[in-house]
Amino acid sequence: MLQLAAEIATAAGDYRSAEKHQLAYLAAVRAAPATDWGALGDIRLSRGDRTGAKRAYAEALHRLATQLATSGGKP
Repeated sequence: MLQLAAEIATAAGDYRSAEKHQLAYLAAVRAAPATDWGALGDIRLSRGDRTGAKRAYAEALHRLATQLATSGGKP
């Protein structure tokens, strides 16, 4: 539900609400995939928060690298 709420808020251009919902989703899921962290980066970039976007993208890259390392290089 939270992820869907974030997607709807993003589509509506309500990036503050989208960020709130995406953060709540990420906190609830803990093992969220890299794409979900990338979505947070996109939301933050749309809000003009370049520093926050970089942090979210860095987390996405970290999770992707971890996934690749544990899956033998298969995404």
